[in-house]
Amino acid sequence: MFASLEDDDDPYEMEYERAVELIRKKREAAANNVIKDFGEDAKVLKGRYGPYIKIHGANVKIPKGVEPEDLTLEECERLYEENKNKPKRRGKGKK
Repeated sequence: MFASLEDDDDPYEMEYERAVELIRKKREAAANNVIKDFGEDAKVLKGRYGPYIKIHGANVKIPKGVEPEDLTLEECERLYEENKNKPKRRGKGKK
């Protein structure tokens, strides 16, 4: 696991206890990332741009108006099936 140093931390003068504290904070943040866990099949997670579903190796956006805490496995599967058929977004490449 990698943990970032904060602005006032000097890597050459850091104490062992401070390093352990930073790693502990990182692990707590990762543990609080999960909203709902359906086992290996699907998870509802907090992301940088809002909650999303990680299902079958794919990330699925949760529609507006849907509460992530209230999602069931069946609803996650339905959203995955709807999203699977959408065309992929293509970025602006070199012209």
